Amino acid sequence: MTPPSTLPPLDSSIASSNLPSLLIDSAAPEPKPVYAHYHWKKKSPDGRVVYIRDAKTADDEISRLPPGPYGFDLEWKPKFVKGGRENPVALVQLANSDTMLLIQVSAMSAFPQKLHEVLQSADYVKTGVGIQGDCRKLYADFAVTMRNCVDLSLLARSVDNPRWKGRYASPIGLSRLCETYEELTLSKGKARLSNWEVDLSQLQQDYAANDCHSAFVLYRKLVSMAMDMASPPLAVYYTFNVVQGRLCHPVTSLNWFPHNPEYDPGPPPPPKVKAEDAVLPKEKATSEPGVEVEYTSREIVVVPLAKNPTVSQHFKRRQRAQMSTDLSPVPPHQAEQVASFHSGSSQWPMPQQRRGAPVRSRQIHDAPPHKKPRP
Repeated sequence: MTPPSTLPPLDSSIASSNLPSLLIDSAAPEPKPVYAHYHWKKKSPDGRVVYIRDAKTADDEISRLPPGPYGFDLEWKPKFVKGGRENPVALVQLANSDTMLLIQVSAMSAFPQKLHEVLQSADYVKTGVGIQGDCRKLYADFAVTMRNCVDLSLLARSVDNPRWKGRYASPIGLSRLCETYEELTLSKGKARLSNWEVDLSQLQQDYAANDCHSAFVLYRKLVSMAMDMASPPLAVYYTFNVVQGRLCHPVTSLNWFPHNPEYDPGPPPPPKVKAEDAVLPKEKATSEPGVEVEYTSREIVVVPLAKNPTVSQHFKRRQRAQMSTDLSPVPPHQAEQVASFHSGSSQWPMPQQRRGAPVRSRQIHDAPPHKKPRP
């Protein structure tokens, strides 16, 4: 062994550094990347946002839309009081590569006829994240039938299964999909819970346009990934119709539900351990510096006190006394009481005093006789 006096000197860069901090930094998890905010102008510089508040203008604009995929979304005035019926749909959003229509149906006397035709036509693909609920709500409010609807989270799980694991029907947020495939994040500010029945501010218009436009961009991205696969997934795995408020198969009109037999959910999550199955370990506690006091040798499973008001106070006192004697260090002057309790005696120490109450000496009371069973 080399004597300490002959050890080679440390490198100056290492000697001047803090080795413990280096070890901590190397083991620290990588920080989550920070993405720029999504805005439709970055993807479609020549696009336009059309905010519409009357049915005639809506019919004129919708009649110019060619068949194809469209980002779809709905907005309505939030209700902050629990219970009762939700407010009706206030805004319908449709977007393609160059046009974003923000149709405020709450300001119109009737639902636009052209919009009804586009939504129920299979030539126009309506795509979004978790839009099954939106389609049902649109039928409940305006009796609108929708066809050729695509859930982006199901499409992402179908074409990019190695990345997404878990239950097939579990939704993936639109912002998370944007961060994954576009390296941009959607801003979810106060506009989401604002009033969508009044004249929309510029902030609300940008929020609504970004939502539907990002859905259109993600649909094109995921469809291109599906076309590059050796065996693309069937469209029925992520496409559905909504007829009379019911999710239907796009071809057979039977009941539809999210299902993909080719999807691999990955390993199941670890089972959850119930509180009553947990066993307290044998540990040591230190009541004073330099003095170790062992817990009592009896191993118990702590059962929380029942919240039923009909439980007798005697049962609650006995439970608290048992927990206090089994979990806390045993003082020397109470060793005989605890020993007699564990040996099966009919006596036990009373529970500890409530914090802030005057200190009183513990007393030993005889246990009440057990009730005889009824004949």
